[in-house]
Amino acid sequence: YAIVAVAMDLVWGYTGILTFGQSAFFGIGAYSAGLIFTHAGFGPGYAVLALTTGIAVAVIVAALVAWLAFYHGASALYGSVITLVLPIVVTQILYSGGNFTGSSSGLSGFESFDVSLEAWFWIAGVFLVALTAAAWLFVHSDAGRVLVAIRENEQRCEYAGINVSRVKAWLMIACAAVAAIAGYAFASVQMVVAPEYAGFVFGTELLIWVALG
Repeated sequence: YAIVAVAMDLVWGYTGILTFGQSAFFGIGAYSAGLIFTHAGFGPGYAVLALTTGIAVAVIVAALVAWLAFYHGASALYGSVITLVLPIVVTQILYSGGNFTGSSSGLSGFESFDVSLEAWFWIAGVFLVALTAAAWLFVHSDAGRVLVAIRENEQRCEYAGINVSRVKAWLMIACAAVAAIAGYAFASVQMVVAPEYAGFVFGTELLIWVALG
């Protein structure tokens, strides 16, 4: 959860993009593990397949959402509405999946990594520290300062020759990939996935956590 919150902070806190869609990318990563481990089985090859599938689908969806939300001239409110719709659409797809996605009950009891809970805490902790350090270095670089400039005065950035729509799109895609990895790890340790993890309520909770943090 903290990993997704850090990614959310880059999108909203630094760039000023109010997005409700991070939960959808988290859910995509979680369901990539749940679906493949349930219907195909578990093994090193399937574990890699689930991870790469989750990242790839999240990146494709993020690119589509970014194209719709950040086209030249689109308002910030329009972008927020587009990301608001995303978790609702993803949740409805999961509900309509029947036995394949587990519908409203989700999927549970699938085989996963034989790793202790303590080891999972270490894995999550190392990932969080590494991501936070990378994010800190990024926001203090010249490229990271562009994010703050977009938040403070988007129109002036465009006058300076910065392709604001492209910067926003690439940022959303990168943060979607991070959220998908976190969702994959979550499903692997919990061995339970449900539509709520991709839903609007969870996306709103993420915003609250980042705002309070």
